[in-house]
Amino acid sequence: MIRKCAFVLLVSSITVAASAQTLSSSVGDVAKTPADAGSTEQTSAIEDIVVTAIRLNDQSIGSGVLSNRTVLETPFSVSTFDESLVLNLNVRSLNQLLRFDPSVQLETGDSSFGDFVNIRGFEAGTQYAGLPNLVIDGGRINIANIERVQVFRGVNTLSEGAGASAQIGGTISLIPKKPLDRPHTELTLGFDLDSQLSGLADVSRRFADDRLGIRVNLFALNGAGTVDDFSRRVFAGTINADLRVTDTLVLNAEFGAVDDGVRGYRDNIGLREGSISRVPDAPRNSTQYGQPWSALNVQGNRFYVNANWQPSKDWSLDASYGEVDSRDDYLSTFGEVINDAGDLAVIGGQGLGFDRSINAGQITARGRIDTGPVEHRLTVAYGELDSTAGGGFRQVAASLSNIYRPVRTERPVILPDISFFTNEAKTRTLTVFDDLRLFDGKISVLAGGRRTIINNGSTVARATTPLAAINYFFSQQTTIYASFGKAIEPGGFADTNVLTTNAGEALPARQVRQIEIGGKAQVGQLFLTAAFFDLQRPLEYYRSNVGGTRTFAQAGRQVHRGIELRAEGTISPGLRIISGYTFIDAEVKDNGVPSQAGNEPFGVPRHRASVFVEYDVPPVSGLTVSSGVIGASRSFLDLDNARRVPAYAQWDAGTRYAFTIGTTQFVGRVTVENVTNSSHWLPNTYFGLALSSPRALKTSVTVGF
Repeated sequence: MIRKCAFVLLVSSITVAASAQTLSSSVGDVAKTPADAGSTEQTSAIEDIVVTAIRLNDQSIGSGVLSNRTVLETPFSVSTFDESLVLNLNVRSLNQLLRFDPSVQLETGDSSFGDFVNIRGFEAGTQYAGLPNLVIDGGRINIANIERVQVFRGVNTLSEGAGASAQIGGTISLIPKKPLDRPHTELTLGFDLDSQLSGLADVSRRFADDRLGIRVNLFALNGAGTVDDFSRRVFAGTINADLRVTDTLVLNAEFGAVDDGVRGYRDNIGLREGSISRVPDAPRNSTQYGQPWSALNVQGNRFYVNANWQPSKDWSLDASYGEVDSRDDYLSTFGEVINDAGDLAVIGGQGLGFDRSINAGQITARGRIDTGPVEHRLTVAYGELDSTAGGGFRQVAASLSNIYRPVRTERPVILPDISFFTNEAKTRTLTVFDDLRLFDGKISVLAGGRRTIINNGSTVARATTPLAAINYFFSQQTTIYASFGKAIEPGGFADTNVLTTNAGEALPARQVRQIEIGGKAQVGQLFLTAAFFDLQRPLEYYRSNVGGTRTFAQAGRQVHRGIELRAEGTISPGLRIISGYTFIDAEVKDNGVPSQAGNEPFGVPRHRASVFVEYDVPPVSGLTVSSGVIGASRSFLDLDNARRVPAYAQWDAGTRYAFTIGTTQFVGRVTVENVTNSSHWLPNTYFGLALSSPRALKTSVTVGF
């Protein structure tokens, strides 16, 4: 249904454009539709790449049902990272970018198998261009073509794509680069030690009296990493086009492809139940405790199309449709530590064509009605999301290694037995809400709900869930808010590990709940946020069985209460900051094991903090130095809270120099990640440990025309 509606709207609009006798001769007078607003923001973002890596959080919400609001108006906790920060930090993946958000916890290292994070101790959802799950996520998520990354925290069903079920942790929203209003050419060449070379080309042009815009992004990376026997090669490309059909109708479409191959990737490790009672000391962080022959290859493509029609200043209709098709082939060396000496029983496997298919679509209508002193901002959105994942799995013949003194083995014998599995899920949602503006906009009351149907092939869950929020604006720069929401989200999928007795099984859908109270203020050029949150959902965990196997189970509740503090922006001329602190009091309730009642769940540190500062050195125009620290307190790797994961901290530093020759802009950058070369474990909220990445020296040069 969504696919037909989207394409009917697109074809109809193109027909209207073709049959129209004249078009406006002044493109500059085109009404500021949401798509145009995005281009305007991008222009300013591009222009300050050579000036600053931090911008104020006054941007609009880039996608989702709540798009076109400012962050200050949004009754949830939100943070934004733009493309200038991506370039200036020399980051190559989503994980590396999000490390400076203390509400976000990384669950894999840079040499592992993908970008996996949680928010507030729960897994996070993703959306691309406002469409849920539209990411090629078998490996690292390519961010070379991303203009902004926005982090929505908690059960923000209104900030997610209309077709998405909720994710209690929050949503990572990826907003792609779109054509600019001016010619733009930017080339970036990067070199990372040991010997990893990367290149990025970003080109934007407009044609046909500026009605048609095209933007192309090409990214390539190849070479060895800082972990022993690790190498990676990537090619990713996107082409994004927009067409200003009339002054009220804008079309946007994108096609992208990724080919990402890794050799010697370092998998997470587990601890064998009953064999080791404590978390072992972290080995040297460059240690390849896996095998050089481990491999992961991800190939995929993505397509989306969007039409935005704004017949008047008060009403708009937006339709989007997107698809992702990807394939993973991997050879894993997953293992479990079996004693205090660090011996590792390798029990990996081979993935045979793990295929993913995502189809997402949504239609959103927005309007404004005034009823006396009350202004109503109405939204109705319908969405569909279909996802299929499946393939074959064969176990690798077991071998023995050691996390401190790895034992190299030949490529193992692949056992003949093949396990096939398929996971299918279909989600349908209808969202309706009214944002009432009272007392000349001093108070905003948001009330609505969502009807969600989730069909995972074996069970069907239906729920109508409410969402309510209130904002009080002390001024245009200061607000306090409170929100309450319930939602339904898909149950987790058991992994395909050979030790998992219900591998590939989908657990029942989960009812989740959130309360959040907070405030936001813009003080000069500094943006401040504070929030208290209370999240609850059913507990999911891997239950250990006699004989060393484990079962993915759902029992009891997991309750997370905490506070978040964040400051970002300019403290004084030339001095900018991104900083934050998150406290989470997480506990297990009613899971049927009295000794675990009140204990902390898997891998949720009580304290997380980060600070990133950059300073423009006054005597040298264009010279900027930066430094950042991230850290987390201890956590646990089991529900008995017997296996303690130690606290850790990491220090990063960098510098850049920007200058202009004629009309050509140059920026040179040097960053050092993990300056002290700290070796520490990164806990996982489900199972296992990831090892921190070694010290990395990264350089890049950008030339802008």
